[in-house]
Amino acid sequence: MVRNSRLPAPFHYLQLLFNPAFWDTITPLDFLSLPGLMTSILLTLSMDPIREGITLDRLTMRDYFKGWTPNLRATFTGLGHSLLAAPSEAITLAGFIGAIRFTPCCAATPGR
Repeated sequence: MVRNSRLPAPFHYLQLLFNPAFWDTITPLDFLSLPGLMTSILLTLSMDPIREGITLDRLTMRDYFKGWTPNLRATFTGLGHSLLAAPSEAITLAGFIGAIRFTPCCAATPGR
């Protein structure tokens, strides 16, 4: 679904919201934490570390996901693992943010 999304990167992941199988994986607790999840993702996508002078050195995905429910943590850890083809422990927050921001939705689709 993400590869064939009509939405541009990084918003092509929103296509998952239209998949009923995706909604089956979300628990009631996850619904309660969605405002915090969406806020952290939108702040991350709108942040420019170079311009704002924010350093992301030594921060990992695990640091970023503190306070998220285990289900949402596992979903985004799997996403980072798939995007960067690296062990989850080795993925830095800067790498994860870069992958979400700059991975085109059609990059893995042959012929596009």
